[in-house]
Amino acid sequence: MLVPLVLLAALGIRGIAASRRDTLEGARAEAARVVDYGVRIFEQRLATLRASARALPQYPQVPQPVEGADTEATYERAVAAPPEEGEALLTKLLEERPDAQTPAGLPVAALVEWFRVQNCNDAAELPERVQQLAIKAVQSHPSILTTALLDRARDLLIERGATEVSLEPWRQRWKEDETVRALIGPNLPSGKWVADEAKRWWVEPDGERLRVLPDKELAAIADEVAKETGGLAVQSVAFSVRWADHILLGGSENGEELAARVSGPLSIKAALVDPSAMYRRQKWQTFWLASLLGVALLAVIGGFYVMQRALHSERQLNEQKGDFVASVSHELRAPVASMRLMLENLESGAVKEEASRQDYLTMIGGECRRLSTLIENVLDFARIEHGRKFYEMAEADVSALIHDAIQLLRPRASQRRQDLRAQIEPLDPVPRIDALAIQQAVINLIDNAVKFSPEGSTVVVSVASRNVNTWEIAVTDDGPGIPKHERERIFERFYRIGSELRRETQGSGIGLSIVKHTVEAHGGRVEVGGNRDAGAKFTLVLPYTIVANE
Repeated sequence: MLVPLVLLAALGIRGIAASRRDTLEGARAEAARVVDYGVRIFEQRLATLRASARALPQYPQVPQPVEGADTEATYERAVAAPPEEGEALLTKLLEERPDAQTPAGLPVAALVEWFRVQNCNDAAELPERVQQLAIKAVQSHPSILTTALLDRARDLLIERGATEVSLEPWRQRWKEDETVRALIGPNLPSGKWVADEAKRWWVEPDGERLRVLPDKELAAIADEVAKETGGLAVQSVAFSVRWADHILLGGSENGEELAARVSGPLSIKAALVDPSAMYRRQKWQTFWLASLLGVALLAVIGGFYVMQRALHSERQLNEQKGDFVASVSHELRAPVASMRLMLENLESGAVKEEASRQDYLTMIGGECRRLSTLIENVLDFARIEHGRKFYEMAEADVSALIHDAIQLLRPRASQRRQDLRAQIEPLDPVPRIDALAIQQAVINLIDNAVKFSPEGSTVVVSVASRNVNTWEIAVTDDGPGIPKHERERIFERFYRIGSELRRETQGSGIGLSIVKHTVEAHGGRVEVGGNRDAGAKFTLVLPYTIVANE
């Protein structure tokens, strides 16, 4: 019985595992596609950033003297000449040699711009001259002279009242460039991160210069990649972007890796960070499979239990039926044998005295009535079992009905020296009942009372009105009574109390079952009272007006 459940569980677990594998493979494929797309987007944005990034030229901290008679002579004449003439000489030198340096190794281009600032007498043109000086001194031709040139330009602006022109941004840039140069050292790196206390830069070679990419700019590109790929992202999967060993975008550092791509210093990885969310469908499948198996197991256990109960009930019913058949056979055989013996004695003339012959006839009549009651019970039980028992309701004389039942059983009670009494109150209105069925029920109760009561005791049959709607018939005896735990079972088919009583008393075990069915068919109920010390009391509570089965 459990083998199908085991097979179902195995197939379900295998199916869920296959579904998890398919989900994971699908997530890997989708993550790989998203990562490839993210790499392409990053490289496109990076190309734009590199094109706009500033180049950082290196310069020797200790200028190297320049050899060359022509350059040295031109520089000496320019320094000695008036400012306008000196500017012209140096400008002509730059036209011939753009990277010309002074004999001390300083760039001539920055000095030319300083001469132009000094020689500028136009207040409107002065800011532009100062900006050109800053570009040459800071950006294109830096040297140890840059700080001095910026200071002199500032002093000149103050002297001429051009305080609206600020060189502070150039000073900050120069400070930042110097920080980067100091962190890099004299050699051009193939690419490295450098940082001070406040900022971080990625520095890479760009010809003879350095390209400087602030980490904020690279992080901005990573954010753009995240936005571009956000709509493609797989559920429960997070992405991280690294540049060299620096994290630009975190989120997948601790999850199971699904896909990763490396392009130079760029690395983009997708990782599963919330497996429970991705496997939510499989989780529900597992839940429903477990529920189904649990319900099936409970059904199997319940079915097994019900089957056992049914088999037990069937065995018990078969035993009760066997007892019933044996009991009925005994009940039929005993009076028949007794009557046969008495009739044979009468026929043979063995009984000659008239009084004895009359006693024989009385006993034969009692046995006939006993047989009639038993047969009527069996027939009624068969009709009830097959649903063919019908009741004809009509107004009945309850007093006559009770007296007839008592008279029918009085000879048997006399044999046990028992007294049958009737206590009947007038009923108003006259109840509508099936008189024969109610009389048969009362006969069954009186018969039980006579059988189970001791010799010399009294059995009382009473009739009284209970209220305006119901009336009752009560049969009270002085027998051992009915235990409380047995008061429901005594109305079951073929059930009889205790093994001792079963051996000591006769009966078929269907009388009380017929009583209960008859009373309930009349819309009433049977009440059982008394105890072992005070005997038993059976009360038939019936309504005055019967609607059912009428």
